Amino acid sequence: MTETCAGAIFNLQCPKYDTVQRLESASLGRCMPGIEMRVTQTGHFEVRGDVVFRGYFGNPTAPTEAFTPDGWFRTGDRVTIDTSDHLHLTGRSEDVININGVKFETVDVQTVVDQALSSLVERAAVFSARAPGMTTEQIVVVYVPKTREGEANIVAIEDLVVTACVMSTASRPVVFSLRPNSVSLLPTTTLDKISRAKMRSLLDNGVFSAEAEHHKATVQRHLSATNNRIPVTEAEALLLEGFAATIPSTTHRLDVGSSIFSADFTSMDLIRLKHRLDARLGISVPVITLLKHPTARSLTAALDQPALGQPITHESQDAFFTGSAGLEEYDPAVTLVPPTSTTNKTPLWLIHPGVCKGARLSQSRAPPRHARISRPAGLRPSRTRLRAQPDPIPQHH
Repeated sequence: MTETCAGAIFNLQCPKYDTVQRLESASLGRCMPGIEMRVTQTGHFEVRGDVVFRGYFGNPTAPTEAFTPDGWFRTGDRVTIDTSDHLHLTGRSEDVININGVKFETVDVQTVVDQALSSLVERAAVFSARAPGMTTEQIVVVYVPKTREGEANIVAIEDLVVTACVMSTASRPVVFSLRPNSVSLLPTTTLDKISRAKMRSLLDNGVFSAEAEHHKATVQRHLSATNNRIPVTEAEALLLEGFAATIPSTTHRLDVGSSIFSADFTSMDLIRLKHRLDARLGISVPVITLLKHPTARSLTAALDQPALGQPITHESQDAFFTGSAGLEEYDPAVTLVPPTSTTNKTPLWLIHPGVCKGARLSQSRAPPRHARISRPAGLRPSRTRLRAQPDPIPQHH
């Protein structure tokens, strides 16, 4: 890197050392004389020595952030060092996507996307962004297609990207392609690498807005024109209606070949759909099965359950579509400890920002006061119904 001299860390045994060690990627090697390296407990890479720079020109305050109090330079890399003192790069410290508190290495997501797209694109960039009003970061995938063979190609690539990201991070990415006259917008380095930090800045400043809107319109136009594949079995019809009932706000009509991920299907929608299927079929459908088979047709074939071949009565159909089959009416509040006349303590509310599954466990450790816990819509209630008590006294919040 620029802050150290060229060849500060090198591997004279490449590739022999790496092949003997059966490494998936080549190690960076060892330090040259005049430099030391260390890895912090959190995996961050730091160096110091005579060949390390002393500061940034024209920016006297930068060393305060770049160096530790004891003089080690923070490289921003995440690494490991093996028993032979060989350095192995695992990623960048700032290249982390934080989705609802779960952190994913950007380089890992990039690898998954690259493998999914294979030879379909000239290049693709994966980075994180947070849209206005969003409470968490999102994965953003921008790509340049190798061929402009029409809308179907754009939709097929988007399906591959969405499936890859959902399978690896359980979140739907923002995806859009660049037209030929916009490829020059990509912020590349002298080594022709795309800067993720600059991509995020450009996206936040609206530089890619026209490209994103054009891509979205192209996908919606194609789906509107092709979503006419009708179910050929009662099973497909059942699952398709279940999909539609789970996401009634979808902007385009689903058919048996439509992926649930193309309709802004969220993780909570996935749980709701799973519970409807479990109740209707009398089995526990693994979430991974839903992720791998996101269309009504592919899911029908994957499940291949006798229940799917049974006649569909009006009662079972209504129960499946409304979500009432085996599920109780949604109540957002569950009482862990009911109010009593022996305590005047302020009621305790337990709020979980994501998917809360610990209501029954929490009862065994409940505090000695009126306590309630929030439960997001769509989760399966406990077998013994925990009915909410009347609202607390108004002055308690």
